[in-house]
Amino acid sequence: PHEQYIRDQKIDSLYEGTTAIQGLDLIFRKIMRDQGSTLQSIIRRVQTTLAHEEGGDELLPERAALARSLQYFGGILEIMMGKAGESLYYVGLHSTRILFSLSELLIGWLLIRQAAVALDQLENASGNDIFFYQGKVASARYFCAEELPRIGLAHKIIKDSSLSLMELPEEAF
Repeated sequence: PHEQYIRDQKIDSLYEGTTAIQGLDLIFRKIMRDQGSTLQSIIRRVQTTLAHEEGGDELLPERAALARSLQYFGGILEIMMGKAGESLYYVGLHSTRILFSLSELLIGWLLIRQAAVALDQLENASGNDIFFYQGKVASARYFCAEELPRIGLAHKIIKDSSLSLMELPEEAF
């Protein structure tokens, strides 16, 4: 088992490095490349889902959670514009949080869209299809209640962050 433990430990560092690289790639090569117009296009699609009230009253709490998360994510981008102007270290410090926040926002959006379709289909469903559609609705409810609030936490962490560790002399390490 020792060999397995060593392999497992190594993969953690590879995953973390890859995640950080993906976060930086998202910010510098995807968002900043076109001054955020692609991201704004996606956000408009999320806003359309909210405006059309997909899923009706059945998905009202989930759409409310998505709307809050969308506001928090917009706040994250706004905060980061100011902080990145102060120091690019902020981008490195928070790139993974931004990557995860955008991912969670888009997953929540897609789950709500799937749940809205499932609710429409449930009326005429039979057999195993009933369970399938119920699972789609339950997945959206769970994700919106348990995962989307993390975007608010990421917003708070980014807003309150400092570069105090970067100001320490090398000898402190």
